[in-house]
Amino acid sequence: MPAAVMGVALVFLIIFYGVRSLRPDHPESSRKTESPSREESKRPGRALVPAKSIPTPTPKQRLTEWRRDFRPSPSPVKADLPSEHRIELETRTVDTSGGPGPLPTSGQQPTARGTFPWIVQFDGPVLEEWKESVARAGGVLRGYLPNYAFVVEMDELAAGRVAALPNVRWMDEYRPEYKIQPFLEHLASQPEGLEAPLSITVQTFAPEDASEVARALTAAGADVKSVSPGRRWGLVRASVHLTRDVLDSLARLGSVQWIEEYVPPAWHNDFAVRGNHLNVTNVWSARGLTGRKQIIGHADTGLDTGSVTNLHPDLSGRLKAVYALGRPGDWSDTHGHGTHTAGSILGDGSASTGQFRGVAYEASLVHQSVMDAGGGLGGIPDALGDLFLQAYTNGARIHSDSWGSPVYGQYTSDSQAADEFMWDYPDMLLVFSAGNDGTDANRNGVVDPDSMGAPGTAKNMLTVGAAENDRAAGSGGYSSFTWGYGWPGDYAVNPIRDDYISESADGVHQGIAAFSSRGPTDDGRLKPDIVGPGTDVISCRSHAPGAESGWGDHPNPDYAFSGGTSMSTPLMAGAAALVRQYFLERRGWFQPSAALVKATLLNGARSLTPGQYGTNAFREVPGWPRPNNVEGWGQADLEPTLFPAPPASLLFHDVLALATGGTNLYRLFLSTNGTARFTLGWTDYPGTAGSGKKLVNDLDLLVLSPSGTNFFPNGRASTDRTNNIEGVDFRPPVSGVYTARVSGFNVPSGPQNFALVFSGPWS
Repeated sequence: MPAAVMGVALVFLIIFYGVRSLRPDHPESSRKTESPSREESKRPGRALVPAKSIPTPTPKQRLTEWRRDFRPSPSPVKADLPSEHRIELETRTVDTSGGPGPLPTSGQQPTARGTFPWIVQFDGPVLEEWKESVARAGGVLRGYLPNYAFVVEMDELAAGRVAALPNVRWMDEYRPEYKIQPFLEHLASQPEGLEAPLSITVQTFAPEDASEVARALTAAGADVKSVSPGRRWGLVRASVHLTRDVLDSLARLGSVQWIEEYVPPAWHNDFAVRGNHLNVTNVWSARGLTGRKQIIGHADTGLDTGSVTNLHPDLSGRLKAVYALGRPGDWSDTHGHGTHTAGSILGDGSASTGQFRGVAYEASLVHQSVMDAGGGLGGIPDALGDLFLQAYTNGARIHSDSWGSPVYGQYTSDSQAADEFMWDYPDMLLVFSAGNDGTDANRNGVVDPDSMGAPGTAKNMLTVGAAENDRAAGSGGYSSFTWGYGWPGDYAVNPIRDDYISESADGVHQGIAAFSSRGPTDDGRLKPDIVGPGTDVISCRSHAPGAESGWGDHPNPDYAFSGGTSMSTPLMAGAAALVRQYFLERRGWFQPSAALVKATLLNGARSLTPGQYGTNAFREVPGWPRPNNVEGWGQADLEPTLFPAPPASLLFHDVLALATGGTNLYRLFLSTNGTARFTLGWTDYPGTAGSGKKLVNDLDLLVLSPSGTNFFPNGRASTDRTNNIEGVDFRPPVSGVYTARVSGFNVPSGPQNFALVFSGPWS
C-alpha cells in the first residue's frame, strides 16, 4: 500500500455538538473573544491575553449558566437505611421502612382509565413470577425504580389486591412532587423569573395519554409544539411561561410521569488513524478490514452539493440511501458539518490519492439530512427512535450522531429514547458525541467534571469524547493556538491556558481536548465510554455555496480542518464498523450484538493516563485501573484490540441471557505474561423517567484467581450497582485457571442478554 495511504487521515468538522469557534463573530460561540493581543506567549507565536470584557449575558446564556451550575440538594435519609428500605428517585429518596399508604392522598387526578400511579416495592431482587402476580391482580407495570420497585398503574380495587400479595413489602402513591425535574423546580423558584417562555417535555405513563396532556397544556396557555405517542409512553413538547402553579397542575395529572426542561440539540482523519492514535492503518493494509459490506447511518447537516451526480469525490458511490428530513427535497450541506463527519466515517480519499481516508472507507452510508432552513436541527423527529429505525430498515447497524443538548449529565427523554431503541434493536449500535462543554469554571487548572450532553448520557450507546490530535504547532487549522487564547473565559489559568490545542508532548499520551465533556452522569454512571482524536481533524469539505470550513482551509480545497467531539464520533463509528466486519468475516459470527461491538472496543482501548500535565495536582487523566470519567476506557486502539500479539488472544461470548439469580461461569488458563482484560457489556432496558438510578437490569462480573483472590470490576473493591459496562483489568500474579463469573443480581425487566470479551495470554 502506498505510503500516502498508510498516512490516511480523517478530520472532523467544526463541532456538530457545539464546537466553539475561535473567531469572535461565530454565531455558535458562547463567549466572544477579543482580537489577539500583541503580547506574545512564552512559546513562539501565541497570544495569551484573555478577553478584556465579557458582554452582559443574554437570557439564553444566563439559562445555560444556571443549567451548568445547578446541583440538586441531596435528599435527607437515614444513614443506616438498607437498600431494600429505599426508593431512589431523581427528586428524593423515599424511606419505605414504614407502612404503606393505602389510598391516594395528594389530590392527584385519575387517568382516563380511572387509575392512579403507585409505587410497589418487592422483598428483594425481582423475580418474574412477582411481576406476573401484580399483573394478574390488575396492575400495569410502567417502569422500574430502584430498589426492587415498579411504578404500577391501577385503580383502588387492584391496589388493594396488590398490597396483599405475599412478596410486596411496601406500596404507596407515586406523588406529584416526584414528577418534576429538580432543575425545573429551581427555575420556578428564581425570584427574577424567566424573561421568555421555557421549552419543556412532558412524558406520560401510556402512549394514549399524550393527547390528553396536550389539551391540558393548551388550556393552561402553553404553546404545544408536538405530540408523540411512542411504543411505551407518550411525549408532549411545549413552550410555557414557567410558574409554580403550571408545574403543580401538570404534576397532579395521573397520566403524567415526568416533566423536564427541553434543551434543543446543537451540532457538536491523516493523523487520526495512525498507530499512536486509533491504530487503523495496519488493520486496513495487513488485516483487510476496510468496512466492506458494512452500512452506517448518519444524521447530520447534509452532504456536499446534495446531488448524487455531483458529490464530493470521497463520498461518491458511498450512498445507499439519503433522506432530506430538515429541508424537504434538499440535502445539500450549506453548513459543512455533515460532509466533514461523513468523510471521517467512510470517505475513500479519492481527492487526496488516499491520504485523507475515512476509517471504514469501503462501507456504505445511509445519510439523513436533519438541518432545517434556519440552520437548526429541525429534521430530528421528536420520537427519536423513528430516526434510527429509518436507517435500520435500510440495513444500517451503526449510527453516527455528532449532536446533542448541553444538559450537564442529565438523563433526558432523548437519552431514554436512545436506550429504548437499542433495547428493541439490539444489533444496532448508536455512536454519539459527548459534547463540547468542558470548562475550567473554578479556575483551578483542571477541567471540571459533570458536563455530559444528552442523549450521550444514555446507557447503551457508545458515547465519544475527544483527545488531542498531536499536530505540531503551526501545521494548520487551530494548531498554532492555545486553549487560553481561543476560549479565555473557559481556560484562564495554566497549565491549560498555555497548552497548544493539538500538540502532544510525546506523541502517545495526547491528552484530552479541554472542551471534551466529562462525566459522570447525574446518576453516577461512567461517561464518556471512549475517546478519539478531536482537534484539527482533516476531512471532506462541502462544495455547497456558503459552506463553512470549520477550523480552517486545507491546501487541498476538497478538505478542511475542524475539531470537537463531533469529529471524534464519526471516527469511532467507522471503528465500530471495522469491529463488526471482523466478527462477521474473521470469526463467523452472523449477527454480532451492539453490546459485543461496544465491549470489544472498550476492552482494547488504550489509556492516555496521566495525560499531558503530569502526575501532579493538575493531572488530567486518572491512573490505572480503567475506566474514568475523563477518557472512559481510553482511546480506541484497533489493531491490538482485534489482533493481540501472541501469546495473547481475543475470546468472546455473545447474546447469552440471565434472569435474577442466574450465573454463568467461564474458566480459562492464563499464563503470567501480559495484561488480562475481561469486559462485560449489555444493552439495558431503558431507564425510568424520574428514577434516581437509570440502570435497570443489574449484572455482576467477578474474576477469581487460582489462589481465590476476587477481582471486582471498574477498579472497585466491591460490585458495581450503577453501570452496564463492567471490566476487570489485571496483570496476572500467577499462572493457572481463572474463573470469570457473570451473574444476574437483579433483572426486573429481563431476561438480559449480554456480551463478554476476554483478551490476554490464554493457553
